[in-house]
Amino acid sequence: MALDDIKRVLAAEASLADVAAAHTRALDGQIRTLRLQRAVLGTVARSTDPRELERMTDLATADRRANAAASSRTTSTQRSKPRRNPDVGQP
Repeated sequence: MALDDIKRVLAAEASLADVAAAHTRALDGQIRTLRLQRAVLGTVARSTDPRELERMTDLATADRRANAAASSRTTSTQRSKPRRNPDVGQP
């Protein structure tokens, strides 16, 4: 977790569960991208057909863009919804 996220939890602007869920979604996207990159590299290692390599590159680029867009939507959604943190007591 980033320091900003920890500060938001401590300031009761976001719950720990919400921040953890956002990070989980981001990790899921990164894992998906890594799996795709691994598959592309495996195909490149076995194939020298330029058309096949171009298709793999296009797929990897499209997936990377989709993950970046999903990640930015998650971050802006999390920061635009201030919430009270039920885990933090009132003074």
